[in-house]
Amino acid sequence: MPKIVDHDERRRQVVAAAWRIIAAEGVDAVTMRRLADELGLSNGALARYFPAKADIVGAVFSAATDATHERFLAAGGDVLTGSKALRALLHEMFPFDDVTRREALIVIPFFDYAQHNERLQRIWQDFVELERPLLDRIFDEMVLEGTARPDLDRTTALDFLFTVVSGAQANPLLLPETGTEERLQALVESVLRALV
Repeated sequence: MPKIVDHDERRRQVVAAAWRIIAAEGVDAVTMRRLADELGLSNGALARYFPAKADIVGAVFSAATDATHERFLAAGGDVLTGSKALRALLHEMFPFDDVTRREALIVIPFFDYAQHNERLQRIWQDFVELERPLLDRIFDEMVLEGTARPDLDRTTALDFLFTVVSGAQANPLLLPETGTEERLQALVESVLRALV
């Protein structure tokens, strides 16, 4: 009888293996051959799930952003409002602990890899568009509660947040002293103050 393969589980295994390699050695260490060997697959079998390295990098990035969003919801993100919701979201995006530092190790090389790959650029654009309604809701709530100025430009505020988050993820990789809980918490509070 032929072996039944759970294709979704196999994709998760490939993503998990690629994530481990990227976090430990960087995106350049991920090759189709290495992943196939690590998972006991042929190159052809791996290519059925992810035809190219860019597909794997995109899937790992998506897994990292999904994990961030799931933690935000688990922390009450679906019921928190305004500044409390933004504080909780930033806490999950900034590299406060081993989990979020590991995600930063995925996100930062994704940007480098994506600058020359239109498919990966679309993944980032889709992520931003998916986050926009949540952040628009948070901004509206902050205006109502008086923790954001009434004339807050939502587009500029969104650009500001994504720029700060990217820097907060990248900076501690090279300057570890900027990644202490105290410094990151101060940065979260400075973001909130900047919107008032």
